[in-house]
Amino acid sequence: MGLDESEAKHLVETPKHEVTLSDFRIGKYEVTQDLWEAVMGDNSSISKGD
Repeated sequence: MGLDESEAKHLVETPKHEVTLSDFRIGKYEVTQDLWEAVMGDNSSISKGD
């Protein structure tokens, strides 16, 4: 993950490093903002879709 300093346009992209993920679950279908809000009670997303 990340880039070498010579490739990066922004310092937040550096340094290049390995990332290891623990076990996780993923849904079969995408979650709409309406469904998220219905389950979680709010929508804190910066971009609000219709």
